[in-house]
Amino acid sequence: MASLKERPFAPPPSLVSNLREALKERAAAEHSDSNDADDNMKVASHPPEETDERPCVLVSSEGGIHSDGLTALVRSLVKDGCCKVYICVSQNVNAEVVPSTAKQKTFEVCHVDFEGATAFEVSGSIADCVSLGLSGVLFPKKPSLVICGISLGSNCGFHTFSSAVVAGARQALMCGIPSMALSLEWKDTESYEDDLVAAAHFCLPLIRTALTDSQTNRVLDGLFLNINMPTPFSHNKGFRITQQGSSRPKIKWQVLPSQKSPFGVGLCKQTAIGVRVAQLGLAASAAGAARRANSSSKCIEVESIAGPPNGSEGAIHKKKHHFRMEVTEMVGDGDKTSEFEALRDGFVSVTPLGPRNESDPDVLRRLTEWMGSFVQLDTSLPL
Repeated sequence: MASLKERPFAPPPSLVSNLREALKERAAAEHSDSNDADDNMKVASHPPEETDERPCVLVSSEGGIHSDGLTALVRSLVKDGCCKVYICVSQNVNAEVVPSTAKQKTFEVCHVDFEGATAFEVSGSIADCVSLGLSGVLFPKKPSLVICGISLGSNCGFHTFSSAVVAGARQALMCGIPSMALSLEWKDTESYEDDLVAAAHFCLPLIRTALTDSQTNRVLDGLFLNINMPTPFSHNKGFRITQQGSSRPKIKWQVLPSQKSPFGVGLCKQTAIGVRVAQLGLAASAAGAARRANSSSKCIEVESIAGPPNGSEGAIHKKKHHFRMEVTEMVGDGDKTSEFEALRDGFVSVTPLGPRNESDPDVLRRLTEWMGSFVQLDTSLPL
């Protein structure tokens, strides 16, 4: 019996050709996708060598990449040409002020086109942005100076504790890099974009000298500058060295009627559920009103109406009250040496801040001598 000899499978030449073409196209597509994915983080993984010998300035701001204050500052620096500009800002304009406290946390970083500068957005706080920008993994050259601003609104006295730009400058100090926070006393009826441009230009001599000092004298060692500028800026009287005062924002709270909820209609879309919740709400409100009538306390009471205390579904059955916060004005401290009073007098206040008590006479004298060497300085008040 004749045996059957197996023949090797030989696909048609046309099929082989088509497969080769398909594999080539797939390989090319994967290579292109890989390049696209690496574009945003290429600088972070392997920063290109920097051929520009100018010093580098890292700029960050609380208002995001498109904020008017940051734009005015960066354009002024680029036009002046005194430095190479790096930008690292938070993607979220309402990001937390403080740096992330987790021991390990992953941040998203995206490259952004910005004329004349190298810019990135980061999914973190302004302090995280400054820390990353100074780490050496994002930019090819370590910045010599960090500038945070220009903030729309002054940051004086107790307000510095919650200021994003001050937090960014403080983070640079912790990283051992000279820094400054720039703020313009913004008033809706008196301030204009031209004030930001003029303020940025006015600070250039200070920025240039700080860059030079970062390589030589190190006057700013162990401190950073909190700079507040008055409005209207065209009427400013020059620089004044100041101390941090105790001025504070005056905050007003207003109770909003439930029908004026800023968040719109509630989540109860079914009529039966809506009626039941409304009935419970009336009962709870009546109970709360009775307790308030017999109490001398003037506190606003928030009633929880049904739902298990630890149950996830009980959340939608809670009656919600809404409050509006309004910062009406800043309350001064009457101290003529404070930054708040300097703004009132029409001066650009320059306040040294740091981990130590920067009202130390030696620190103030050193800063006064340094700034007096390159700008006109008001020295009429004893510090």
